[in-house]
Amino acid sequence: MRALLQVSMLTSHDSDCKSCGLDAWLGENGYNPINITFFRDSLKELAIKYKDCLSSIKEIRDDPSSDLCKLTREEYIAFEIILSIPNEEHERDKAISNIKHYIHFSDRKQGQGIDGIICTKGDLLWIRWRHKSSHNLERAMEDFVENINKSIAKNIMFKPFDADCIIQVRETSSLSDSYTGRIKLGNKEIIDKARKDKKVEFWASRVALFLTFAFVAASYCLDVMLTKGITSCTDASFLKWIGTPPSCIFIPAEHGDFYKWLGGIFDRLGTVSLSTSVLSYANYYYYLTDLRRKPNIDWK
Repeated sequence: MRALLQVSMLTSHDSDCKSCGLDAWLGENGYNPINITFFRDSLKELAIKYKDCLSSIKEIRDDPSSDLCKLTREEYIAFEIILSIPNEEHERDKAISNIKHYIHFSDRKQGQGIDGIICTKGDLLWIRWRHKSSHNLERAMEDFVENINKSIAKNIMFKPFDADCIIQVRETSSLSDSYTGRIKLGNKEIIDKARKDKKVEFWASRVALFLTFAFVAASYCLDVMLTKGITSCTDASFLKWIGTPPSCIFIPAEHGDFYKWLGGIFDRLGTVSLSTSVLSYANYYYYLTDLRRKPNIDWK
């Protein structure tokens, strides 16, 4: 089976820098890119010569007199991927003309290796994976999309995926999709969605946190006024500036019990608002975490 994804690259880079950046990006994410641009002319000739021989291509390669025997492993795999595209489609010619890299994904969970090719033209990039197992094919594409989303979040290399971006999965030499994959939201879009879906909890946590500080500050000020007077926590020059003598701000001794009770109320309100803030944010955070756990591609 084979899978195809089209991605748009940022236009702020010129073509040379973009190419160098893509090489580095593929290497950093473990795809072991090998530049096979020089193989385009030979690939075109071989695709024409063996256009109807995909089913017997391995036997042809085993023949020492065959020109396929001279190909490196990476060149041969790239040739196989190209040959798996039906000759009736213009995609085969497009892939041959724009082929850039051979890439490889090692699925450590399954102990499998998935091979692919990268084609580029202008600001467009096509990723093609091929493997006999659809599950392994999905794993390779999910890993690639995940790494692209990380770069998109940092505004590096790639443009955000379009809302209607579709991954095509087809059988070898087939013209119709066996099934497709729709790319889900990137990290920034996931955060925006979580804040929208949990708008009440998100803002409740912030408001409750602000009230916590307000209640704690009020309780502290009451305690200071009861023990040391307002001038110990408020600049006397400020009180003079507003025309209020410091002596008018002291709490009379006969009202001390009431203000102690009021300070206790503020303490309790501070505790309640802090609990509300923590629980509301936890509700939002767990929802955000659940969104991030889901696969980044919806296969149908």
